[in-house]
Amino acid sequence: MLLAVHFLHIAAGVFWAGGALFLALVLYPSIAAGSGMVAANVLARISRVSGLALGSAGGLTMLLGLARAWTSGAIAGFGDILSTYGVLVIVAFLMAGILDSRIKAARKDLEALSQNCDAFQAKAPARARRFAIEAPVLITAILVIMVVLGMGAY
Repeated sequence: MLLAVHFLHIAAGVFWAGGALFLALVLYPSIAAGSGMVAANVLARISRVSGLALGSAGGLTMLLGLARAWTSGAIAGFGDILSTYGVLVIVAFLMAGILDSRIKAARKDLEALSQNCDAFQAKAPARARRFAIEAPVLITAILVIMVVLGMGAY
């Protein structure tokens, strides 16, 4: 059971993190380099699908992470939540929630800016650059915590 939960947690996490990195490093900067009209069209086409896919993968990753901590015995009860392992899981969970909210906020920022071509040209590149920094930093921090937990180095 633990092996299956661990595999699914990693698979969902890879999809989620990879999708977030694609948005942050490729798609949003490319959209921000274009016109507001094109951005509105592209964002309208991808928002529903990417939001559902990445939101589901992020949620599944977090739930499977909690299930992994439970099935491994590392968190056997509420008393273990304040152990070093438990605190690291909570920090990773919070960072994952922040990343998920930043993915949504970046898309909404670009969508809102795309309604005014002048504002889009002036502000969209900076917003895309900010997300291109935030997403890799958060993903790297989460991965560091996962490696520490996986190696038992806590």
